[in-house]
Amino acid sequence: MGEKNKAKKALERLATCETSKALLSAFLEGGGLDGVNEEDFFNVTRLKKVKDGFEVEFFDRLKALEALRKIEKEEEGGNYAQLLCQAISKGAEAVSDKKQSE
Repeated sequence: MGEKNKAKKALERLATCETSKALLSAFLEGGGLDGVNEEDFFNVTRLKKVKDGFEVEFFDRLKALEALRKIEKEEEGGNYAQLLCQAISKGAEAVSDKKQSE
């Protein structure tokens, strides 16, 4: 899988993933880290111990969506330019073939 595809998959996951119930239980209800695995921390950007527990910050979903949109827009632009060049080339070939047949 290419780097751009990996980035797109990660951004899609950040934009749509839900916070794990095990992670919420561990931090909000004072439960232990039993049942919490590394994947549960995928969208956590900051974890800070405070007086009465923990402060958890999550990745900004809107930023993930904006970055994903930017990548897709670049891809669309690249495809459009490529298709335009192909169309121009085919048109030039058709004109050249027509002149040669005359």
